[in-house]
Amino acid sequence: MTIDKVMKISKYIETELESRYQVYDLTINQAQLLIYFYSFGANEINATNALKELSMDKRSMSLSLKALEAKGYIIRHPNSIDKRQKDIELSLNALEICEDIIASKEEVNALFEVNLTSTQLDEINKIEME
Repeated sequence: MTIDKVMKISKYIETELESRYQVYDLTINQAQLLIYFYSFGANEINATNALKELSMDKRSMSLSLKALEAKGYIIRHPNSIDKRQKDIELSLNALEICEDIIASKEEVNALFEVNLTSTQLDEINKIEME
């Protein structure tokens, strides 16, 4: 697979996700954060962990968190141990849409995978494992 093909596929995926997440007034980064936070259930979570796991830069993370809070999707509380940290809780609005957001992401993933050969899928899986 050439780099041009990878870039075209990447742009296609990005465009498709953006259009699906717009229904909820979310950017891709904001949706990724919601999905990440949702995966923790009722456990305490903070942005520091998400920053590491999602490979997002601090500025994008900060802007996304502020936007999610302004839209009413997350609530931030001071951490009981370290007051400099903020624990994040998903609002009821966020809980209501997270399953739809995850389903949209899985649909786009399926559309992507349908257009790849088994060899290409194997190569992508190898990259994911690294």
